[in-house]
Amino acid sequence: MTPPNVRPRLGTALDFLALFAALLTVLGAALARHAGLDTGLFLWVNGWRGLPDDVCDTLGVSGLGLTVLVAFAIGARRRPRVFATLPWMFAVGGGFTHLVKQALPMARPASVLGAAHLHVVGPKLFLRSMPSGHAMTAAAAVCILVLAGGPLWRRPAVLVPAIAVAAAIGLSRIVSGAHWPTDVLAGAALGWATGLISVRLADATRTEAWLFTAPGQWLLGATQVGAGAAMAMDQGYGRTLPIQWVLATLAVWSGVRMLSEQPQ
Repeated sequence: MTPPNVRPRLGTALDFLALFAALLTVLGAALARHAGLDTGLFLWVNGWRGLPDDVCDTLGVSGLGLTVLVAFAIGARRRPRVFATLPWMFAVGGGFTHLVKQALPMARPASVLGAAHLHVVGPKLFLRSMPSGHAMTAAAAVCILVLAGGPLWRRPAVLVPAIAVAAAIGLSRIVSGAHWPTDVLAGAALGWATGLISVRLADATRTEAWLFTAPGQWLLGATQVGAGAAMAMDQGYGRTLPIQWVLATLAVWSGVRMLSEQPQ
């Protein structure tokens, strides 16, 4: 049996190992992109019409960090440990994404191949291609749900569809002309490492316990209302506005209920 004091050290070592593997994946993806090794695959996937534009838009908005914030905020009462990882996910994942985009300023497909020759869905983007923020967010969210969401998210009947949705989000970024395949690979690797580290930091700092204090409850309610208000706005995927409005309504309602229960 593993001694209790060894478990945290083992977990931390595994987190660093995951981060190291993710950075190696990013480096390999960057070298492959620099050599143009994924151009043929991009053109094939981008020319594929298996995903209708409406589905691409829906997957695009699903991969936004704001959507994950809204979804986790709505379920914060039932899954407080999941919600507690959010500040760490945005700090760690956002930091990784920003650093890689600045250190490896890869041009997007529309900049290299010309937007006129591509199938583009959603906003036309030209710069800072690697990594895919959508792929990073989707992978991090699935990792967090598996580790912190309870036994339900580890059941194959739930886990397999969740992974499939995350993979579809990454695929949609290629179909929509926004990213190269290597961008999606790099984003997914960073996202998985981000999820592992975020759960570890949330547990180590007792973020979940703080959420049940009076300031934590006020912050949770305000976050739900603010995230809902932001979700109601156009995020560049016009076809998904009805879905966004449903999520926004649920988030604002959850936040208002939370705030109304707090002592004045």
